[in-house]
Amino acid sequence: VVEAPAAFSILTGDQVMLDYGKLYVSVSEQAYGFTVCTPHSRIIDLGTEFGVLVGNQGDVEVHVLEGKVKLLSGIKGKINIDIFDGLARHLCALTGHVEERPLNPKIFARRINSDHEVVWRGQDRIELADVIGNGNGFGTGTANVSINPDNGQVSQGYIRHLDGKKGLAQYTVTNHLRFVDGVFVPDGSQSPTFVSSRGDIFRDSPETNGQYHSEISNGFLIADGQYRQMFQGVRYGTSENPSISMHANSGITFDLREMRGVLPGARLVAFESLYVPTGRAGVDVFVLIDGEVRFELENITAEDSAKRINIPLSDRDRFLTLVLTTDSDLWSRRGFFARPDIIIQ
Repeated sequence: VVEAPAAFSILTGDQVMLDYGKLYVSVSEQAYGFTVCTPHSRIIDLGTEFGVLVGNQGDVEVHVLEGKVKLLSGIKGKINIDIFDGLARHLCALTGHVEERPLNPKIFARRINSDHEVVWRGQDRIELADVIGNGNGFGTGTANVSINPDNGQVSQGYIRHLDGKKGLAQYTVTNHLRFVDGVFVPDGSQSPTFVSSRGDIFRDSPETNGQYHSEISNGFLIADGQYRQMFQGVRYGTSENPSISMHANSGITFDLREMRGVLPGARLVAFESLYVPTGRAGVDVFVLIDGEVRFELENITAEDSAKRINIPLSDRDRFLTLVLTTDSDLWSRRGFFARPDIIIQ
């Protein structure tokens, strides 16, 4: 993968010339010995993944993620050294000196998907809060975005319906948000409760009054002059500590297959988050995979402790659903998912 600005050329089937810029290489066993040439050096693969950065003046940095490479140069003396995984080296084009550098694999683009505007630099998680803001999961989304759980309409800011609104008791597909499959207002009395565009059903969906109070948000929750998204001195709903704020009765489903499609070869291995209850009245919390309950909290309030969520994912899993419900009045029945992430390998 070559990232602009860069100047490069293909020399042979197993050699590339990088005059300047960044290049990331993942070498199969069949391509052992693949070589990156620079104006003053050669980097030879010895079974590995590595990145090469060539500056405008010819300086070279080599970062080895796996395996090892051989660095060869003839600047003011012969250089022939091996660089092993977890290490990085800097070659000065003026002096020929080689110095240690801290490994920084995230400076290299490893996969580029122009259709989804995704540049993956080896991040180990997709941020679902960013996805709600129409981002790609890597920080490109907009903060303080709300999704109406009934019709999927997206609005700027945190939206409340103080007297409550009656939902349509149907699943709404949201094609305008990447990686968000759809939303719904859960009500088990209006069986079945569909939770995906494929028709997956939440078979044990509790009965509710079919009303919702607030919309699903990736931003600040400020009510009555008090900041609600605080936990152990940390403010959530920010780019540093993203969160998804939800109120009963609402549900949102994410499409894991769409995420895999923009990162071919990467595996989605788990959903991780911390659920923080903030309402003074109880709420039931569910996390579903393909309609099956994988995590559940019953009648949890702000008096209860936060709960850690870690749900393993298989390559067959398609839909992840977050649901909050209540069978009583809607007053103060809320919470937020702190740092809700899909873990990548």
